[in-house]
Amino acid sequence: MQVEVSAVRVLFELLGLLLGKAFSYRRSAFSKINSKMRGRFVGSGPGVLTGLRDSVYNGASFSRHHKEENCMERKASAVWKGGLKDGKGSISAPGGVLKDTPYSFTTRFENAPGTNPEELIAAAHAGCFSMALSAQLGEAKLKADSISTTVTLSLDKLDSGWTITSSHIDVVGKVPGADAATFQKCAENAEKGCPVSKVLNAKITMNAKLG
Repeated sequence: MQVEVSAVRVLFELLGLLLGKAFSYRRSAFSKINSKMRGRFVGSGPGVLTGLRDSVYNGASFSRHHKEENCMERKASAVWKGGLKDGKGSISAPGGVLKDTPYSFTTRFENAPGTNPEELIAAAHAGCFSMALSAQLGEAKLKADSISTTVTLSLDKLDSGWTITSSHIDVVGKVPGADAATFQKCAENAEKGCPVSKVLNAKITMNAKLG
């Protein structure tokens, strides 16, 4: 009888040891998975869209701690007072750079000093493309000292009315270690991926070169 009790006791101790090891293994595995997931995701809490650390900007991946949103909204406003030719307007945006910035018929169609909608679109295209090109160069393990982009937007009077018909990009990059072919390829990918390029219903051409 004593032998049987001892055998049962040994069996229970062995079972307890095995269960303890199994629990320890599961806890360790869960900890590793949890740590890995924390490394891949950034941000939490209500109202926050969680993003992957390894993300993509127009086909170019990058790694950084950030909160990546799946949808963004940007707003701007305009106020116009008066007739088309004798009236005046102002443009504002929450960022603060544009704040009651004046524009008029003469600044738009007669090259008077001041801004106009097409000029702002050209500026947006140049800025967007420059960032997209920087991302593409990063994918190629290159970093630009500078990217200088000029966009020329063409506004033509067609039978249907005034129309933006084309947007031409002139870009010069100072990129240590880059060759002309690599820079050209990065520029082409940037032009195709630039969100402003995508929204323009116009012919887009480009001249890209290293400086």
